[in-house]
Amino acid sequence: MNSMIMAEDEMKKVAKSADFLNDKGYAREIGESTISFLGEGINFIISFERYSNVSDILIKFIKENEIYSVGWIACVRSGLSIEPHQRLENVLRLLSYIRENYSSIISRDYCKASDKLIREFIENERRSKKV
Repeated sequence: MNSMIMAEDEMKKVAKSADFLNDKGYAREIGESTISFLGEGINFIISFERYSNVSDILIKFIKENEIYSVGWIACVRSGLSIEPHQRLENVLRLLSYIRENYSSIISRDYCKASDKLIREFIENERRSKKV
C-alpha cells in the first residue's frame, strides 16, 4: 500500500465512520494525506503521515489557533489503547471516541486540561523507564 496517499477503501471507511460530523454541520475536505472536517470555530483533522503508516486525529480551535491530539486525549482520559501504526484502525477507534465524547472533546478547557494529563503521563513513563 502506498503510505503517502490514503487508499480509496480507507477513505470510504473513514468517511462512513465520520458521518456523525457531517450531521453536526462539519464540511468535509479531502487532501492527499488528510481528511478535514471544518466546523464553526473547530476543525477535526484526520492525518495519515506521509511516508509512514502512522495516523492521528487533531482538533483545532480556530480562533485560538490551538491544536490538540485526540489520540493522546483518548489515551489519558479513557485509557484507550491505540495503535498509531495501524493507521485505519486507529482513526476508526478515535472517531468512535469523538462520537462518544463529542460534548467534552469540543471543549477547549477539556483539551487544555488533557494537555496537562498528557505531560504528567509522559513524565511518569520516563520516570518508570529510569528505574
